[in-house]
Amino acid sequence: MRGTAERDLAPEPEPLTRVPSTLAPGAGSAVLALQRTVGNRGVMRVIGPALREASFRFKIGEDVARLGQMLFHVKLADLVFPKAWAAVEELPALAEAWQEFIDATGAAQWARADAARAELKDTKFPAALLGPDDARLEVGGRIFETLWKAYSSPTASFPDLTPYVTLAHYQALKRWELQACKRTAGEIAKRYVAAGGGGGKRTAGTAIRLTPLVGGVKTDATPLGGGLYRGTVATYSSQLGKEVERMKRAIDDGWVVHARVISGIVGGGKSRAEPEHSLIIYGYSGSAFEYFDPDVAGSNLQKTGFDRLYYDSTANRLSTAQSEAQFPAYAYDKPDEAGHRSGYQVSGVHRYQVSSIETL
Repeated sequence: MRGTAERDLAPEPEPLTRVPSTLAPGAGSAVLALQRTVGNRGVMRVIGPALREASFRFKIGEDVARLGQMLFHVKLADLVFPKAWAAVEELPALAEAWQEFIDATGAAQWARADAARAELKDTKFPAALLGPDDARLEVGGRIFETLWKAYSSPTASFPDLTPYVTLAHYQALKRWELQACKRTAGEIAKRYVAAGGGGGKRTAGTAIRLTPLVGGVKTDATPLGGGLYRGTVATYSSQLGKEVERMKRAIDDGWVVHARVISGIVGGGKSRAEPEHSLIIYGYSGSAFEYFDPDVAGSNLQKTGFDRLYYDSTANRLSTAQSEAQFPAYAYDKPDEAGHRSGYQVSGVHRYQVSSIETL
């Protein structure tokens, strides 16, 4: 999700077996043909944000676009949970411990989930479905790496999850994926590029090495009314405009840009100012940059996964706010009666301020 810390969680996508593609049959080929005819810069001017989004979805695959960094544990839940429910239906006495496991993993309370599995182990719950005792973060990381290695190619079939159909493996994999935004962003970018990406030659001259954009942050806790605050405010380099132009040249040449961002009303870490999330920037129109958010369920209250960052030259800022008026975000311990969530702008988008960039 956001950084390496295990933190407040956005609602998860529901497990699914298939999501209809938003890209009409043949449209992906049409985009590639247009790239060959007028070049990538011409494509950027012609096809527009909607078709670029559809092309990105098509190239990374339906499941990846829908589930993002939650991909494998949500798909694994499709296999694990029906078996567990079947066992509980046969032995209703297991229901309380099973529900405790569901609630604990849903709240990312891993010690509590361990205790629920231990309780189930002392019952007639199927031992093969419980799996090993070890559901640590590192276990989930190993499963994650194995599955992405098998799924890195856009032509690869979805990896076999049957060796991991246990509560322990589900718990460990979910624990890892919840904090694996950066690793997942890299894997998704690989799939996109391997499927043709945005065209271009991806030359060394247009690549961007890891470049910090933010020189510092300040905290503005002044209430603005309606639950809105400016919160953590990034102070950008005076060279931000030049870096924005570098981003455009890189995208024109077929690179995607990995952006680390300060997320929500405050940043991460002890300082509450550290970048803690990753976005994949794949297109632009003028000063608006189109991105895919691996935390698909937490990206926007109105849609999932896709949105825009804006270079506001007046404020010298690269964020999800087009202007200063859109910059404030809500600060609530829990959603209010209108459904406003902490860290989200009035528009419903999760607020992000870009902290660093590099090409992938």
